[in-house]
Amino acid sequence: VLIGTRRYESEGPLFALGARLTATARLLSWEDNNMFVFACEISDGQRVLARGDLKAYRPEDIREFLRMTKQ
Repeated sequence: VLIGTRRYESEGPLFALGARLTATARLLSWEDNNMFVFACEISDGQRVLARGDLKAYRPEDIREFLRMTKQ
């Protein structure tokens, strides 16, 4: 489950329609409470167009987690 992003930087306000892009993610940290931080980049094969860190949560039981978030 994506929690949020931090330090997002982009070379422009949008990506060109039809552009062939590559997204990569590298695990930075993993905490005991199933929280993860990934360093991510979006590139066009020649240069990095955007970068940022994504924070994510992996619940033990995704169905129960989704049920609880709907309440």
